[in-house]
Amino acid sequence: MESIRFDVPSISCANCVAKIERELAKVDGVITAKADSTTKSVEVTVSDAAAVDRIAAALQKIGCPPKPMK
Repeated sequence: MESIRFDVPSISCANCVAKIERELAKVDGVITAKADSTTKSVEVTVSDAAAVDRIAAALQKIGCPPKPMK
């Protein structure tokens, strides 16, 4: 298991948080996903590193593209 942080500047409200968490829960390899509108970030626990690309694609698809990770 690995924890990965995504910066998602478009998170602005509780609805965004709920939508992100709900959609990421459907992504293969995601164990947990916690979005935070205050820090505009998403912390995701994954079972494999390959899930990173799937998570980024899912965020993009729902209109919440992640910034490049540092």
